[in-house]
Amino acid sequence: MTITEKKKLLEQYRDIEAEIQRQKDEYNRVMTAATRITPILSGMPRGGNGEDRIGSAAERLVDIEKRIANEVRRLCQVRERLLRMVNSVEESRLRLILNLRYIDGMPMMKVADKMNYSYMQIRRLRNQALEKIKDVDGDE
Repeated sequence: MTITEKKKLLEQYRDIEAEIQRQKDEYNRVMTAATRITPILSGMPRGGNGEDRIGSAAERLVDIEKRIANEVRRLCQVRERLLRMVNSVEESRLRLILNLRYIDGMPMMKVADKMNYSYMQIRRLRNQALEKIKDVDGDE
C-alpha cells in the first residue's frame, strides 16, 4: 500500500463522521417539522389532500435512523481498522501524530504547535509514520 493510499484511507474517517453529522441534522429537521404538526380533532370533516403528514414524517424519521445506523456501523469498522493501522507504528511520537491528524482531525499546523515542532518537521514525521504503517491485511 502506498503512502497516498494510506493517507486516503486514514482521511476516510473524518468523511464518514461528517456524513453522520449531516444525517443527524436532517433527522433533527424532520423531527422538528413532525412535532410542529398538530392534529385538530373534531367531528367535522375537513378538506385537504388526504396526506398523512405525521405518518409521512414518521416514515422519513425511520429511514434516516436506518441510514445513520448503517453509517455508524461503517464508521466503527473503519475506525477499528485505522486504529490497528496507527497502533502498528512502534514509535509513540509517530503514533501521536497520526492520532492527532487523522483520528482527531487536527490540522497539521495545530499538530505542530501542540507537539512543539515546526510545520515542516511534523510533515516529515507524518510521512515517516505513514511509511511505517502496516495495513491490517499485512501490506506495508
